[in-house]
Amino acid sequence: MGKTFLARLAAYGGDGQYSRIVDKHPLNFQFLGFIRQILSNAKILHITRNAMDTCLSCFFQNFTKSQDYSFDLLSLGILYNQYRRLRSHWMSLLPGSIHEVNYGRLLKDPETEIREMLQFCKLEFELGCMAFHEMQRVVKTVSFHQVRQPLYQDSKNRWLNYQR
Repeated sequence: MGKTFLARLAAYGGDGQYSRIVDKHPLNFQFLGFIRQILSNAKILHITRNAMDTCLSCFFQNFTKSQDYSFDLLSLGILYNQYRRLRSHWMSLLPGSIHEVNYGRLLKDPETEIREMLQFCKLEFELGCMAFHEMQRVVKTVSFHQVRQPLYQDSKNRWLNYQR
């Protein structure tokens, strides 16, 4: 299955034009065991963030296709609790296979966090990593506009605006 998946990615990626693919689908946490089984060399980066900010971000995002949980705050809370439970399971079952990155630390000291992520992925640091928003590459996510901006602090503790 892994070989089939990689062949499809190669065909999708334009004749081997891309050597890395990032899949940041919000529900990937459900499939970490499966991903490790079929793609044993896959590098899994897990970004942790304040639970309220995470859920609020999902709620405000106009997701489509099988993401109905994001339209209801109660459903988001239930899913988030299940995510935390499953994340703990995968972390204990797959030690050393998942690199956790704290979003707050990433915002505070991006170079250190980026260097650690790259080291985990066995990639070299380049100055362009600090100017990721200037890179011209294909981005097909609902947050494509954010990829074209430098890191910003506006979404940290955003939930406080809606606390009441």
